[in-house]
Amino acid sequence: MIRKPGTGPDHHSRRELVVPDDCGAAVAAHIAIVIASALEKCGATIEILGFTTVQWRGGEARQDWINAGRPARPGRLNDLLHIIYKRADESSVAACMHRLEMLLDPSVLKENIDGEAIAWARNRLLSLSGSDRLLILVSDGAPVDDSTLHENGPRYLERHLMYVIEDMRRRMDLRIVGIGIGYEVRRYIPESLMVGDVKLELNKQVREIADLIGGIIQ
Repeated sequence: MIRKPGTGPDHHSRRELVVPDDCGAAVAAHIAIVIASALEKCGATIEILGFTTVQWRGGEARQDWINAGRPARPGRLNDLLHIIYKRADESSVAACMHRLEMLLDPSVLKENIDGEAIAWARNRLLSLSGSDRLLILVSDGAPVDDSTLHENGPRYLERHLMYVIEDMRRRMDLRIVGIGIGYEVRRYIPESLMVGDVKLELNKQVREIADLIGGIIQ
């Protein structure tokens, strides 16, 4: 799915696009698959989602803004790519492994618009039946999109991310856990854990993540 901006992060038109599956850092991919598989064995309904931007430096969204005369405070200036690696109604994580392996493909990884991505994941999660909902964010850094930040200020995306998370916590209709890959995501999500990016440490890191999630869902 590509999303193009209007006046800001929460106001934009939408267009559909068939795209190849996305990627992520190897450690983040490993952690996402291990967590999803473990929760699935506990009977949880799982979705695995990814997000990035379609192009570097703004893509069509920036060109549309230029064609409009470069109005001030344009909001987000990049096309978003939201990817569903595993839908809730698909049989298992293992059955989607052909798509999940594409998490390791570096060709699609570009920039991050985290606030909108989390809002998108939240809406999908709330559409599922059940009342005990947990959103797990795996992140390797603060939200960055050079095209947007250059025209709106260096903290524009970070402020929107903080607003989305605070709104989510205030509504109390789900719980959110953060896992930072070499990055302290606790600045945004109190229930968080930072892990390294050395593969030899993955077993220890996964155990720590399991402890964190277990403490949240009990």
